[in-house]
Amino acid sequence: METKTLKTAESSRMTSKVGFIAFVSAMGAFLDGYDNMVISVVLLLLQPAWKLTVAQLGLIGSMAFLGMALGGLIFGRLTDKVGRRTSFILDLSMFVIGGLVSAFAMNITVLLIGRFIAGLAIGADVPISTSLIAEFSPKNKRGFLTGLMQPFWFIGATVSGIVTIVFLLSGDQNAWRWALGFSVVIAVIVMLLRTHMPESPRWLLAKGQKVDQDELNGGLAEISKSLPSAVEEESKLSVLFSKRYAVPLTLVLLFWFLAVYRGSSFNAYLPILLQAFGFHSQIAALEMNTALWLIYAVVSFVTALCLDRIGRRSIILIGWFFNIIFTFAVAFVTGSQPILFVTLIMASTICNQVVSTAIYPWSVEFFPTMLRGTAQGLATGISRFGGMFATFMFPILQVSLGWTGAVTTVSVVMFVGLIVGLILRPVATENRSLEEILGSESKLVETGGEKA
Repeated sequence: METKTLKTAESSRMTSKVGFIAFVSAMGAFLDGYDNMVISVVLLLLQPAWKLTVAQLGLIGSMAFLGMALGGLIFGRLTDKVGRRTSFILDLSMFVIGGLVSAFAMNITVLLIGRFIAGLAIGADVPISTSLIAEFSPKNKRGFLTGLMQPFWFIGATVSGIVTIVFLLSGDQNAWRWALGFSVVIAVIVMLLRTHMPESPRWLLAKGQKVDQDELNGGLAEISKSLPSAVEEESKLSVLFSKRYAVPLTLVLLFWFLAVYRGSSFNAYLPILLQAFGFHSQIAALEMNTALWLIYAVVSFVTALCLDRIGRRSIILIGWFFNIIFTFAVAFVTGSQPILFVTLIMASTICNQVVSTAIYPWSVEFFPTMLRGTAQGLATGISRFGGMFATFMFPILQVSLGWTGAVTTVSVVMFVGLIVGLILRPVATENRSLEEILGSESKLVETGGEKA
């Protein structure tokens, strides 16, 4: 097959350009974390003010996840077709609209519309951001740089808590509106920064377009050794579901679904749960909530630092095993044990964040350039359906089965995922270029040999 070869020295060093790309891309995760967690505070305030039922709480909490699911599915494919940079600007424009609609909502219907639009934008951003980071990263830093999406998510969640507490202490009855509106300001700043983002050289080459050699030397951190000129077959959706990608795609979809399913079962209602388990004032519940997000941000950052030293799969399976144990233990905590509740929730969520951090690089490394956004978009869509299901069903399960029954149900689903993860073994991706990973997958399918 005729190939296009990128003639530039392979580099494992970080450049300021790569750092800028990683930062601006990860700010999408910051907005994701801010928006997801600010709604937990909004629910805490709106429940008594609007006299919301359990079903309405679940609907508001899950609506953004529906938007995220569709956003990931639509824009994941779109970014492979029209490019990373174009999609990057469009999705934040939608976020600004969704944020404004939510902040000015006068009833539950308008709030649901705003949450859906904001969710659509967030879901769109994940496949674009992770694809860009992966395609610019040095192979020995790709795990860390893509893994930064997770600590940035929790930094956003932490900021949402701080902002909300400040607005609440002001005594303004519209504190929740200001908290939602603050995300719009951040989104506009990030959108302006993204106008300075370059298009991915890998995507340009895969589309058969020319890339300036000087730009490659300054921006592409590792050599794209051999990109096929016949890219059409690699852009067909059917290729993604072929035998070649069956194992990695199954694992990526499974663990993204499970991680968001587990996280969303508790996260969206954590301030409410904290009140039920002994933190009786809104401020006390929010302060504890915010402190937990900050701890998770630190844990996720440390995990990201380890991703290029320890195999992604090992981190995911070990983290998931302990996640199940701690989550199951939470089922037997009563309302008179607030310290034990916080300790177990923190332990299980730390494990969940370790897993989530490792999934970010995994979800883009296995797939070719023209299907990378599609694969991550599919993973985003599936995971957010998990989040939507968990957010909507958890309060209903709690009413029908009780606290112990609801959390046990979550734990059983998690255990099934662990069994599947132990059975399936994809190729190793750490410290390999994206092209080397694809080559290993191809040889594996051709020979039927053992996985690396």
